[in-house]
Amino acid sequence: MAAAGGARRGGRRLLRWAGVLLVLVVALLLLWVASVLWAMRASRPAAEGSVTVPGLARAVTIARDAQGVPVMTAATRWDLLRLWTPLLLGRPPLAQMHQFTTSETRIVTDPPLPLELDGEFGLQSPVRLSVAPRALMVMVPAA
Repeated sequence: MAAAGGARRGGRRLLRWAGVLLVLVVALLLLWVASVLWAMRASRPAAEGSVTVPGLARAVTIARDAQGVPVMTAATRWDLLRLWTPLLLGRPPLAQMHQFTTSETRIVTDPPLPLELDGEFGLQSPVRLSVAPRALMVMVPAA
């Protein structure tokens, strides 16, 4: 009889440790999910606010239109040029502007919307875009 009681106590102890281990695993999983969600939220660029950029004649506004596309408005073309030139060179002038490089992407909207991409009209979302290696040959004069 003593052996049966010892086996029951050992079984209970094993179940207790398994329960503790399960609670720890669930807590670690929840902590990991919370940290991933926090990192994703923290990485989003600011959608509102203002930034002072030296050298501009007047305020330049960047607002989103009804479809969510950023639209830049400035008092002078020079101010637009001062902000757009670094973008074209791959160096965003403001901390809130992010530029990404990829070889493939998809644009999906709900509802589907008409698209104009690099002069191509008549497209509609969803669309898959990719860059083909060595698809464009460029010749430039010697310096």
